[in-house]
Amino acid sequence: MQRRELTPGRRGYGCRPDTLRERLVNALHRRYRRQITSAELIKTVYGARSKHASHGSLMMIVKGAQGMIVKRKLPYAIKKARNDAGEITLGCTRPRSADFAKGRWTTVRAQRKPRTCQGFQ
Repeated sequence: MQRRELTPGRRGYGCRPDTLRERLVNALHRRYRRQITSAELIKTVYGARSKHASHGSLMMIVKGAQGMIVKRKLPYAIKKARNDAGEITLGCTRPRSADFAKGRWTTVRAQRKPRTCQGFQ
């Protein structure tokens, strides 16, 4: 029986071997702090010949990776943005120190305004 060496993704995130999540995490860490287009990530995660891969199925795997970040309190954030061509890109970055201190390090997005109760005044 051969022992598999731990890849950077499984070492920190706790991914099982040979899963789609492990492939995604390894692809994001290979290009740390750089954005990767979703089409390129789909080819990396699902393989070039996959017929059933879509952006929605890729985003489900990203949500799982974000859950692993929260669960293990890792100092990473998965950033989703659009490039100049209008394509959706994803990248793994370190969050700002203020976000990390407050516990908001899983995704990088705009802040929501707090809700106010309109009926009671």
